[in-house]
Amino acid sequence: MEKREFDIIVFGASGYTGSFVVEELVKLYPRNSSNGFTWAVAGQNFNELDSVLEEVSELTGKDCSGVDKIFADASDLPSLIQMASKCNVIITSVGPFRFLGENLVKACLAAGTHLIEASGEVHSRGLWNHISTTKFPGVLNSVEIFTEGNDTKKCRTFNYASYRCLVYIHSERKERDTLESLLNHGPKFPHGHSMAHKGYLHYNEDVHRW
Repeated sequence: MEKREFDIIVFGASGYTGSFVVEELVKLYPRNSSNGFTWAVAGQNFNELDSVLEEVSELTGKDCSGVDKIFADASDLPSLIQMASKCNVIITSVGPFRFLGENLVKACLAAGTHLIEASGEVHSRGLWNHISTTKFPGVLNSVEIFTEGNDTKKCRTFNYASYRCLVYIHSERKERDTLESLLNHGPKFPHGHSMAHKGYLHYNEDVHRW
């Protein structure tokens, strides 16, 4: 992949889940790091992005005032393509993904950018598979989901967006079960590059976590 302006862009950084992603990035790759790793935040409202960066600065003790901010709107495909063209990887926490994710998938495909969906929706694996295989050319190789528990004060607070995702998951249970059935019993990888079976609890060498 060609060198781009940023290694990672966090889309939806001002949201509940996005703020956690930003906090972890700041801990791992502070702005004064000399390793050449670059990242930015993206969203519709720069004031909200500034608020999150200030909050993370207070939590981590690291200055986030120099973090680049990029405008992107989940309903505006050109803005998403422009954002995707600036980085190698997008981490998105914009949800519900089933309603707001399709344009972002299109943008990442157009720009040749990797996408990590971190909105926290239980059935995003099935939706990603469904969107990718029915609306875009090519063959889907694999879809993986990683979940990690974190018992902090912030994790125990109420969040409307997360609640909304739970409501949709419950109301569309039949559709989700159908998608999961196709995933678990259908011909997932006809091209012969299937992944080794993994249990629900397993150690992953890429993220170095259980």
